[in-house]
Amino acid sequence: MDIRVRHKRLDALIEVKSNADPIRAIREAIGQLLEYGLHRPGDAGPATVLVIAAPGAPTAESAAYMDKLQSVIASPIRYVHATDDAHDTPL
Repeated sequence: MDIRVRHKRLDALIEVKSNADPIRAIREAIGQLLEYGLHRPGDAGPATVLVIAAPGAPTAESAAYMDKLQSVIASPIRYVHATDDAHDTPL
């Protein structure tokens, strides 16, 4: 996990990838996020959200892939199109 955000009831694990292909970025990040989500020292329960941040704009194919992942993973998963001018991206 590259970034962890804890605020009130939010516990977000964020994996940042440099791959501009959103499908490849998701594939590179998902295993890491699941592993980190399972082994958070001193924490009980799953992370409230798993976030993949990468420079590639989401596509219809990557959105469908995320929907399939979400159907089998309990924690919410988000893909964030990370750009130099993205300052207020909701988790």
